[in-house]
Amino acid sequence: MYDLSVIEANNNKKTNLQNLTERSMLATNQIRRRVLFGIQVAMFTSGMHANAFAGSIGATANPFDPSDAEPGLSVAVEYYHPGLDHYFLTADPTEIQALANGRFQGWVTTGQKFAVLPPDSMVGTSTPVCRFYSQRLGSHFYSAQPNECDEVKVRFSDSWTLESDDVYRAFLPDAWGACPLGTQAVYRLWNNRADSNHRYTTDPSIAMMMKSKGYVAEGLGLGLSLPVALCAPVGIACALAVSDPTPAAGSQVTLTATCTGQPSSYVWSGCDSKTDTCSTTSVDVGIKAYGVVARAPIGVSDATAIAVDWRPLVADTPAQPPSCTVSASNTTPAVGTPVTLSVLCTVLPTSYTWTGWVEATSRPTMPPCERPTSAMRLGST
Repeated sequence: MYDLSVIEANNNKKTNLQNLTERSMLATNQIRRRVLFGIQVAMFTSGMHANAFAGSIGATANPFDPSDAEPGLSVAVEYYHPGLDHYFLTADPTEIQALANGRFQGWVTTGQKFAVLPPDSMVGTSTPVCRFYSQRLGSHFYSAQPNECDEVKVRFSDSWTLESDDVYRAFLPDAWGACPLGTQAVYRLWNNRADSNHRYTTDPSIAMMMKSKGYVAEGLGLGLSLPVALCAPVGIACALAVSDPTPAAGSQVTLTATCTGQPSSYVWSGCDSKTDTCSTTSVDVGIKAYGVVARAPIGVSDATAIAVDWRPLVADTPAQPPSCTVSASNTTPAVGTPVTLSVLCTVLPTSYTWTGWVEATSRPTMPPCERPTSAMRLGST
């Protein structure tokens, strides 16, 4: 059942998945290396429908150099729920992992993604992106416009809950919708329905297709058929997810890299593959870090890592035989009167074998020793 609020409601709690995500981020920081083309990779050591943007931004947008982004770029990944006809975007590793595990049924990746700067990025020209959630509508809303974030807080606080003032960072276009050098336009499309939902895409053909379905384009850009909501850095970055973050030792898991920039090759650490997926196993118990570096025509990504907590293999508990007690309907019957014996067992037996009497029961065609019943009617003369 769709309710991503389960994750948001636990943002301040140290769940196992969040602890693993923190370990993954720590591993990423420990192993991050700038990799040259063709050179070896460093070994990995461990509801409201908000109004369109109001006001204007400066006429000239500042250029962005991806090499200025530290500790590197993140990836915002898009998902779609056919039953709800809703889109969801996230750059949160915890949410990406939960969705990859099928924790929220019905959501599938669309294959669309774009690079963003991590929260609290020190790139001076970047702007924080706020995120709201409406439990009533089952939808999220993002904005890179500070005025719009403030307007939602004030005017729509009864419908939309602020989750973060800085969920990730991007850049703002100028008043004419032009993005800074080194960035690309992100379009925001509103479904124009009571179940308010937005789609965010860098693909103008997708944006035009959504408009043809009745979606409304929102953003900055006087006279543009596709106004620009925000500007995403152009660069290659990867997000990692694992099919099971806490597998049993000896089992197999699949790691999946979701990268921007259309990579042509991948270099994995702790796993043998040259594609965007890699299957691996471990006979050792404990937390292990796996990583990937992707190479694309526009450059090479920073190393990205994920932690997998290999658990001890729990042996199957052997089936215990049932323990039974027998009771009689009358323990001192008169000679010639019937009496019924009943049995009560700790588990549900598949058959019963009675001894000590051979009187017929309700199924007289079967020998007494084979009767699959928990009661026997006896008689004595």
